[in-house]
Amino acid sequence: MQAAEAESRHKPSLQATLETALSVALRRREERFVVHGCGRTDAGVHAEEYYCHVDLPLSTGEELGRLRQSLNAILPPEFVITQAALMPDDAHALEDVVSKTYEYRLYLRRAKPTLLRGRVLWLPLDPAAGVFDFPNFERAVQLFQGEHDFAPFASAHGTARTTVRSILRAEVVCEPDASAGMLVRVRFTGTGFLKQQVRTMVGTALEVAQGKRPVESVEKLLRSGGVRQEAGPCVAGEGLFLTSVRYEHKIPGL
Repeated sequence: MQAAEAESRHKPSLQATLETALSVALRRREERFVVHGCGRTDAGVHAEEYYCHVDLPLSTGEELGRLRQSLNAILPPEFVITQAALMPDDAHALEDVVSKTYEYRLYLRRAKPTLLRGRVLWLPLDPAAGVFDFPNFERAVQLFQGEHDFAPFASAHGTARTTVRSILRAEVVCEPDASAGMLVRVRFTGTGFLKQQVRTMVGTALEVAQGKRPVESVEKLLRSGGVRQEAGPCVAGEGLFLTSVRYEHKIPGL
């Protein structure tokens, strides 16, 4: 287990942190306000956009606005509520999701990325040295697009009823910087994801890029529905970001 990931497992979850803050802000410390999120994230994973819903004893947008200010004063600095809205009673943060986009960020550079520490997976490689096969890496990533049985790329401890998922879009964007480094963004948009699926897909594509497996092995795994041991490693959570969540209905104010 990665040290940073092990450390994060000892911290309260975002759900528990928000529920505690709600009880304090509403001055109902003995009452639990259950927060329903738009999905579960692994330890160490970041979210640039995340939605949740909770039943509250409020009736106006003005009351909700005051609560949002109170919560942001209580919550830890890495956790901020940017928008709050009154929703219909039948709206559900998870069940109404149409698609999500996850982005995994790799950083290739000889020197440590101090300013990006904890926010990328650092590979101490020179991007220009030819030891990272960018074309085959991109081919491997694009093979995940479509509807497949992703059993080989899911956690062995997952509880999903089916391992079939649909990836609507898979792409790789490379951004060189002035310090001879390369930020590689691997983006997956899908209707739903299995536990550790994105991290394992990236780990498998990395093995292709580093010459540890042929790109055809990815296609074979998707076609035959292999076992978890046949895919690549589950890379560290610190490089993964939930960047977008889309709903059929419009969220007021957004």
